[in-house]
Amino acid sequence: MLTGQQTEHYGPFLDSYRLLRQREGWERTADYYLSLPQVSPNDPTAFVWRIRRRSLRELDRILPPGEGRWALDLGAGNGWLSRHLARRGYCTVALDLNPEVPEGLEGGQVYLARGDVWFGRVQASMDLLPFHDESFAVCTISGSLYYANTAATLASVWRVLQPGGLLAITDSPVYSDPASGLAMAHEQRARAGGYLGYEPPPLPGGAGFLAQATLVREMRQAGFEVQVISTERPQGRLRQALRRPFNPGRREEARFPAVIGRKASNRTSI
Repeated sequence: MLTGQQTEHYGPFLDSYRLLRQREGWERTADYYLSLPQVSPNDPTAFVWRIRRRSLRELDRILPPGEGRWALDLGAGNGWLSRHLARRGYCTVALDLNPEVPEGLEGGQVYLARGDVWFGRVQASMDLLPFHDESFAVCTISGSLYYANTAATLASVWRVLQPGGLLAITDSPVYSDPASGLAMAHEQRARAGGYLGYEPPPLPGGAGFLAQATLVREMRQAGFEVQVISTERPQGRLRQALRRPFNPGRREEARFPAVIGRKASNRTSI
């Protein structure tokens, strides 16, 4: 569901993204994907999946019963979260820019082959969703909004959600200080260049992080009532703070809250 212009625009990013994921060691056997979001504690991806499990617990607490309602999983990758939504009774659509390789929509076949769930797979841009207005009760965006044009994506999501529909943004790096986010994004870009052997192309619209105040403002402007929920245990935050040496010049570390939006009946200009 990409236009020819979009295919040309996103091509360089997708080519480098697929190569980067391969060289970072993300592509695995079927057993790895079937176990997600559980992984071995010594797995190289364990930190990422620990964050996602915390987010998923919060999401499960908030989600209404599926009961045949439609859910949209944006930036779905291989569809691990789409599978979870389908198991909860949602008629689910997994949407991603990347249709190929195990880390893209093609990887979702490992779940569909098991026969216990079904979800649709659509290649499209999350900031121009190819669906009718008010089609979905739930929309999830796990670990991917920071790649996209946030304002355009939020407007597109608002359009396809039903009144009172739920938007759950999780697993993206969030900062209160945008300068810290920019520093992190610069570090990640340099790291990616080391894996690729060349300077990576720009992200498809995003900054590589989310600034909390900006995100909340843009969600309200798009027409969402917003709640920011920490997914970290208080004792975990305290231990992290105690281990961190005092350094006034040190940049802020990323947080990974669940940012929840409810579609209001009217947009505002807050």
